[in-house]
Amino acid sequence: MCSTSKVNEALQGMTTSGASAEAPSISSLRVQQNRSEYYLVDIREPSEIQATPLPKITTDAQVTLGAICHDASGLVAQTNKTLVLVCNTGKRAELAAQSILLQSPSAQVAVLQRGMVGLENPSAVSPDFLVVLGLGDSTEKLSLSLAACANATEVHSTVVLVLMSEGVNWFVKPDSPKNDGKTNVEAVVQGDPFKPCKAMLNKFLTKGGVVLACTTCIKHRGYSFETDMMDCVKSMQMPDLVRMMGEAKGGCLQFM
Repeated sequence: MCSTSKVNEALQGMTTSGASAEAPSISSLRVQQNRSEYYLVDIREPSEIQATPLPKITTDAQVTLGAICHDASGLVAQTNKTLVLVCNTGKRAELAAQSILLQSPSAQVAVLQRGMVGLENPSAVSPDFLVVLGLGDSTEKLSLSLAACANATEVHSTVVLVLMSEGVNWFVKPDSPKNDGKTNVEAVVQGDPFKPCKAMLNKFLTKGGVVLACTTCIKHRGYSFETDMMDCVKSMQMPDLVRMMGEAKGGCLQFM
């Protein structure tokens, strides 16, 4: 683990500076979907990295919290991409990001949400804005939910669409053996003034949007995430939804 003395030194330095800075957080799915846009920095201690390498993703650099707090100029100069800092839980990364911004106010830096936990579990995302879709028989409500998601990505860093109950049916693959005539989301065109659902979904995903589906709702309908659901859909549990509703500071829309 990072030594207590290094953390205390960093905290003391920020306190005496009289300044404060806060970097946005970013979901692991957004980083993985748009990997070329980000410069991923593992700020854990070398012993931690050796014992537990990051899952599912390769870092661009390894720079400890202590080194960043001492002098972050070299790291900032290495790339013109957004720096994304990762540690075990995200707490040290928040501290490192503050230090970078205090040293280089114009630096582009973000914190990987929940650190390694977020990399291992997409449902560990912390949304700024949340949309819940539970209806499977209204193309208008589907279009409204996707319009909300797509527009929210313009003003929020992390936007999550949660599929509950019949809402999961929209995201069943057209070629799934379990698809008994259900309309796929990408085939829905509500008409003016709505944009086609495929276009809104693509914008949402391109901007780093996250689609999660209730695992219980999926199993109840006999679906499998691997064979029946669209690739963009990841699993979550009810406790994840409860937590996300409390964390979504930008708001929560429900189409139930």
